[in-house]
Amino acid sequence: MAKKLSLQLRGNEKSRIIHANGDITSPAVPDLSQMVEEFSESEYRRLIIDLTQVNFVDSYGLGSFVYYHSMLSEKGKTLLFAVHETLKEILTNCNLDKVLNIVDPLELLTDIPVKKKGLRI
Repeated sequence: MAKKLSLQLRGNEKSRIIHANGDITSPAVPDLSQMVEEFSESEYRRLIIDLTQVNFVDSYGLGSFVYYHSMLSEKGKTLLFAVHETLKEILTNCNLDKVLNIVDPLELLTDIPVKKKGLRI
């Protein structure tokens, strides 16, 4: 059984970070997609999706990552994915490391205050 996905949004004047905790499966993708789409319409230029607390991503979730990357790139925005080693290995085995911008989770250590899902970004 999939672990329910929870999302938290943090940000400052330049960037936003979506922290995901749980499993990213097809039923959970719409909530993440909504946050990414709201970001795409904002004035912010950089989004980081923190997947360090995600244990499972199904094929629909992986496809969504590629879509988010493409959509934001077309708008001149940067999308980064912070992942743990196991997920990085999966992305690499699927050659998604050649498409997605993957960063070290330590790059997320910032002084950005936490905002809960559902607030405007």
